[in-house]
Amino acid sequence: LNVAPALVDGTRIAPVNFDRRTREVTFEFDESAEIAGEHVLILDSSVHSGTTMHRIVRRVQEFDPASLSSYTLVLKR
Repeated sequence: LNVAPALVDGTRIAPVNFDRRTREVTFEFDESAEIAGEHVLILDSSVHSGTTMHRIVRRVQEFDPASLSSYTLVLKR
């Protein structure tokens, strides 16, 4: 299974997991080699409180992306 398939000109989809019990963010790819200097877009189907998104954003920022954006389909309040 290729977890980060090429889509268009180097664009890839790569799953990120958040364990609510341990509050740990894990990646299904080598984040240190693949995020540094890249433009990163985090997609989430829905954001409730924003806590999970905030933790994922902070974790991705550790790897020095060129830019970091997020998009949410549904914002619940």
